[in-house]
Amino acid sequence: MSYTHNYKIADMTFQVTSTYLYVHHYCKSYLIRETGEHSILLTQADIDNERLIAQESFSDCGLDSNNAPDYYLESIALLRKLAEYICDYDRILMHGSAISVDGNGYIFTAVSGTGKSTHTNLLRQLHGDNAVMINDDKPFLHFCNGQVYISGTPWMGKHSLGNNITVPLKGVFFLYRSEKNILDTLSPSEALVKMIAQCHRPSNPMKLINTLDLIDKILDAVPLYALGCNMDISAAKISYETIFGK
Repeated sequence: MSYTHNYKIADMTFQVTSTYLYVHHYCKSYLIRETGEHSILLTQADIDNERLIAQESFSDCGLDSNNAPDYYLESIALLRKLAEYICDYDRILMHGSAISVDGNGYIFTAVSGTGKSTHTNLLRQLHGDNAVMINDDKPFLHFCNGQVYISGTPWMGKHSLGNNITVPLKGVFFLYRSEKNILDTLSPSEALVKMIAQCHRPSNPMKLINTLDLIDKILDAVPLYALGCNMDISAAKISYETIFGK
């Protein structure tokens, strides 16, 4: 048995066919009635591939990926297939915590454990109802007519924070831990390696070239910052003042 439903993610429509129903429950906030323009077929081979990838990752942590159920791995396989597919359409998957403030998007990115989610949570405290989470883990970026947009996805991280929205991206903040809060403006060349490290890099060489070209376009179009921060609300006040130009 297979299950087919249609979704709109990052302003693209997809018809997704899966072996398990879990994928569709996971993506239910992005469900549409019309047939998707693009088709994604998930197979047992995709699930098995995710298990192999997980084994390589989990072995370093002493965990056993054999305990991960197939239906869960299929949801990860869908994300991987989407990420590989959309790079041909000026879109890219990025690791970060993204927030919308007054209808404009900002993403805070860093290696896991740096405090991305903590920072956007503090920003929501400062901004109140004007701040809405876009995605707390894996949003999509979209370059169109010189403008960069950021979109929510069903893959929202362990806190399941996010919304099915797309807004203009107005800033990328590269976080790092620091006892003293420091904000520096970055040039595209200074941000390039940091950006590549936080974006999905396709295995296909031609798709990888498309992705690197897209990263260049994004870096040229959006303000870039390095933010050394602690876990206190004083750090969020720096990005708050930057967003509002105060």
